Amino acid sequence: YMGQSFQLALPSVFFTLSTMRWLDVHETDLSSMPGGIGNFHHLLLIDLRNNFLQDLPTEVARLTKLRALYLSRNRIHVMPSAVQFLLSLIVLSVNSNEMMEIPYFVSYLSRLRQLTVFNNPKPLVNIDMCRLPQLRHLDVRGTIFHIPIDCAPTLGLEVLFTDSPSDAIGELRHVRMLWVVCHYGPPPRLDRWRSPVTYMRFFLCSMKQLPPLIDYSRVSDIYTGSGGLNNTHVIGAFCRQRAHGAAGRAGRGRGGRPTRGADGLPLQRDAQQHRQVRTPRRGAP
Repeated sequence: YMGQSFQLALPSVFFTLSTMRWLDVHETDLSSMPGGIGNFHHLLLIDLRNNFLQDLPTEVARLTKLRALYLSRNRIHVMPSAVQFLLSLIVLSVNSNEMMEIPYFVSYLSRLRQLTVFNNPKPLVNIDMCRLPQLRHLDVRGTIFHIPIDCAPTLGLEVLFTDSPSDAIGELRHVRMLWVVCHYGPPPRLDRWRSPVTYMRFFLCSMKQLPPLIDYSRVSDIYTGSGGLNNTHVIGAFCRQRAHGAAGRAGRGRGGRPTRGADGLPLQRDAQQHRQVRTPRRGAP
């Protein structure tokens, strides 16, 4: 980490550190990156946040081992073309720039697990989600973007922040955190949505009901403000469904086997006969 010990350009002595693995020069007023950066073949992470960069040198394409690239809060108008060759990338963060498009070649980064592009001037996110099977965290707030409904069930998304709701959200199977703002479309249809979600936020969405198939006993946070459902009704329904789900789980043991009978008495295992028998009440014959 170089702190704020220099400004505008990297010192020449810096390029003798050819075995460096991490490069952290965020908030250093950098306005350009020299082509010599391509000689750091062992780099795994580059943090260039909060600078004045407008592009990256083409030599960055030689960093084939790079796993994380942070370009947030710069002045980049066009996604650097060198990014398409960084096939080992796991994290790509380009939020808070001046991009009008997230180009298709981001789809080539098949190992990508986290992509954040929010707070750009309403760019078109022109990527093919079907080519990103390992993507887990996607933040596309303030962009024009839709998940293809045909491949949505095969995606592994766990965290999704979006301003462009679509019915494909209801086909996602692994989402744990969902943040939807209905700026650019109606609320998604979630009547068939089954996902292990624990956090849900809906803004400006004219929703009529909560997703009916969600296990609300596992949900820790839910909000449906600014349109549609009244939050008082949501909280009441949420608490009822949460209590119902918890009660259902309380009566079941490991493997889903019931631990209580229909009369509420606890069941215990008869090891010799491999059957369940009711435990009699104290004092009962």
